[in-house]
Amino acid sequence: ISNIQTTNAYLSDAENEEILFALGETDSTHDLTIALEKANIALQYTVAIRDKLLDAYKEIMQMQI
Repeated sequence: ISNIQTTNAYLSDAENEEILFALGETDSTHDLTIALEKANIALQYTVAIRDKLLDAYKEIMQMQI
């Protein structure tokens, strides 16, 4: 659950950086790029964990008792 919260925080930070850049309040493309990459990597990691959990669930459900 903390992984999801961290991912949401990174996505929110990236969105805030995009807004600041679009409004011209910051000229730092470096900060924008870092925020976007952090959000992208966190989201990929979260999706990979979800996929592994779903695969494990499906495998357990296919077990015969």
